[in-house]
Amino acid sequence: MNLESFFTLSYGLYIISSESGEKKNGYVANTVFQVTATPEQLAISCNKDNLTEQIIAKSGRFSVSVLGKDASKDLIGTFGYKSGKNIDKFSSVEYFTSPNGIPVVTEGSVAWFECEVVQSLDVGTHVIFIGKVLDGEILQKGIEPMTYAYYHEVRKMFSPKNAPTYIDKKKLKENQAETKPVERPKVAVKSMQKWECQVCGHIYDPAEGDPDSGIAPGTAFEDLPDDWVCPECGAEKSDFEPVKEKNQESAKEETTPKVSVKSMQKWECQVCGHIYDPAEGDPDSGIAPGTAFEDLPDDWVCPECGAEKSDFEPLKEKNQESAKEETTPKVSVKSMQKWECQVCGHIYDPAEGDPDSG
Repeated sequence: MNLESFFTLSYGLYIISSESGEKKNGYVANTVFQVTATPEQLAISCNKDNLTEQIIAKSGRFSVSVLGKDASKDLIGTFGYKSGKNIDKFSSVEYFTSPNGIPVVTEGSVAWFECEVVQSLDVGTHVIFIGKVLDGEILQKGIEPMTYAYYHEVRKMFSPKNAPTYIDKKKLKENQAETKPVERPKVAVKSMQKWECQVCGHIYDPAEGDPDSGIAPGTAFEDLPDDWVCPECGAEKSDFEPVKEKNQESAKEETTPKVSVKSMQKWECQVCGHIYDPAEGDPDSGIAPGTAFEDLPDDWVCPECGAEKSDFEPLKEKNQESAKEETTPKVSVKSMQKWECQVCGHIYDPAEGDPDSG
């Protein structure tokens, strides 16, 4: 059997949340579907090892946040790969609490639902909860919901281990080897090559090491302990592959507009519009004022949305006079020109004025 056939099944990407007592938690799910129209009912599949499953069982309610394509890696990483037993997942995200006491994540979401559990079904490793929809709302129009195919093919990310659609990476690689040969990229032995986690996209940089796990800077990936895991999602060392870095000059010609080297040029994030100003730097990320955009680390990300460095472009500041010519209608100074309200069509006539308004 070809395990990759499972990737053709269609899913969305959601955050399921609940609260019981003083404990709230949530997780990223791709198994949410509408089971009936009258009454409106949704079903979710939740791993028994998830803290959220225990909370839903106690509270009898849950919320579903439908993630959009613009949902950040940080949001998905927090709710998809970290445990609520160790952190408060809601401490750094936008959410509100419903009148029924259920948290609803709004950050990166295009819509939400709140449900009351009416049935549950034990299916082995998971529990299927069927909930009657109590409320729901659209948050963003014009933003497409994120599908699992987009998450897997474009974001290059895989399901967490507790997901019902999780496929063991070792089994997948073995299966790929049986269906067609896969040639692993050649890497210089014990080099300073950067390695990328194929589960969450985290980059291991030998120059930085992994101090939180006791890995000193300068430690090559090949010298990491066999039981070392990704600090972001907990994936195993075998789930990492070498980062393929393009020739710098070629990459600049293909993707980056030409800007004077190491200038104080401002750069704009094409995802969220955040402006990186070299004069200010990014102190929260350890970037000192005066650091040119070109000198930022390759793994630096937008402090607003988590977009990669390659998602920034030089900020084009228009000439003030040119901008005025483009945006302001030309009218003779203090003329008797009539003006029309673009909302209701009212005409202001200078010859009559507006006596009622003085």
